[in-house]
Amino acid sequence: TLEARVTGVIDGDGDFAVVRYSWYVNEALLDTTASYLDGNEGWFEKGDTVKAWMRGYDGIEEGKGPAYTVTVLNTPPDAPVVSVSQTTGSVVCVVGTESEDPDGDPISYSMTWQVDGVAWTGGTTTGTWVGDTVASEDTAPGETWTCTAVPHDGEEVGASGSADAVITGG
Repeated sequence: TLEARVTGVIDGDGDFAVVRYSWYVNEALLDTTASYLDGNEGWFEKGDTVKAWMRGYDGIEEGKGPAYTVTVLNTPPDAPVVSVSQTTGSVVCVVGTESEDPDGDPISYSMTWQVDGVAWTGGTTTGTWVGDTVASEDTAPGETWTCTAVPHDGEEVGASGSADAVITGG
């Protein structure tokens, strides 16, 4: 949400004036006079240039007010919901609920692993996402394996999601 804030306007005659707002996206005038624009309502999207122009109006004439321009930047994805599953000793990092990206960008994931709290530097394989599987020959019963899934929207890394599992079996 973009909001233009003005705290009281007095004209040259000392009259109180209301504020009138005009919004432009990529130089096109929008059909709204609100003091804010919500990107979730489709007014703008990532990469757009948005200008807010504010003017005082005392009931007789309109003043010349300031205009402010911003460029809408990327918003990184939120954290995924992750779980770790086991199949005969191997562990697989599963993204159960994918991250959401407010900009609608496609999301990819990379996985990192820890075993008993120490970073795993051994080999992984890829099932669905890069590095999502650790083979059974690299695990042992009783170890705790933690997977961290990191979302990426092509521009920025988002918040990560983690889960762990204790290796069972003998």
